[in-house]
Amino acid sequence: MKLMKSGTAAFVAVAAIAAMPAVAAEYPSKPINVLVGFSAGGGTDTYARNVGASISKYLNGQPFVVVNKSGGAQIPAMKVLGKSKPDGYSTMLVSMGSAIIATGLRDRGIDLFKDFEFIAQVGVNNVMLAASKKSGYKSPTDILSAIKKANAAGKKLRWANTGRGSITTLAMIAWLNKHGVYEMTQDIPFKGGSKVRVALIGNNVDFGTLGLSNAAGGYRDQLTVIGTFSDRRDPAQPDVPTLGDLKSDYVPMETPLVLTVPKGTPKAVIEKLGMAIKQTTEDPEFKARTKKAGQAVVYRNSEEIKKFAQHLKKEWSETIKVAAKRIAESKKK
Repeated sequence: MKLMKSGTAAFVAVAAIAAMPAVAAEYPSKPINVLVGFSAGGGTDTYARNVGASISKYLNGQPFVVVNKSGGAQIPAMKVLGKSKPDGYSTMLVSMGSAIIATGLRDRGIDLFKDFEFIAQVGVNNVMLAASKKSGYKSPTDILSAIKKANAAGKKLRWANTGRGSITTLAMIAWLNKHGVYEMTQDIPFKGGSKVRVALIGNNVDFGTLGLSNAAGGYRDQLTVIGTFSDRRDPAQPDVPTLGDLKSDYVPMETPLVLTVPKGTPKAVIEKLGMAIKQTTEDPEFKARTKKAGQAVVYRNSEEIKKFAQHLKKEWSETIKVAAKRIAESKKK
């Protein structure tokens, strides 16, 4: 009996291994959906569409269909992905920094490292501190001085972000907290960078945080890009200083853009998607499009980005605890 069971198990294992090349050869045979947890027109959405415009040639000509499910710091979109069939046709371009923060602030019923497979990193969205041209703010000192002046007059300056629990919120809370002015401000959450950009340009908020790629092109004429929260200058927009360059104390943050799939997706499919992402990041047309959009191309394979994401989670753990406390306190007021 034991011999029969062992033989059956061996046969199943061999059959599964033999089937893997066939799965890889046939996949994909239909369009692939790519969830984006932010609104259309923002940094993550633009990355997804640029990937989609190039990756099809490496995936049997099948299109990448971008599906926007904005709000909730990507959590609703991640939950949809987590419940999707693990067949390679349901994917998500995750803003990893925001996802680490959103799932770290409180229990969201989803685990980045247990519920998903990381295919590869395709780019990075650095977070910027920005204001509208009308505000007159040109430096971190200008904003900090304005916050204190408004507070002395019994007012609070309002700052925009891409959603409570996002990396833009955490970066700003950490910066304001380091300068002792967080309590003097009011955060205004929006569903994605494109909406934050509109609010800043319209002077509906005093300043804000959003992905640096939102300032590319003609938007530079309507926004004052003060600096980024990263620890190095963005390779796509190297003229923008970091807050460190400007001698303003802050917590360095960045958000890798990572293609993910549900746990249980066949290994052969994961490998084929990973190879397609690598080929896409090396594609001249993709590089040209991302350069025009002011987006940096950064590739890490599955294991590399998993290790880097775990590193970011560890590095930000104390800052996330402080932010969680601050957000909880603000909700009680």
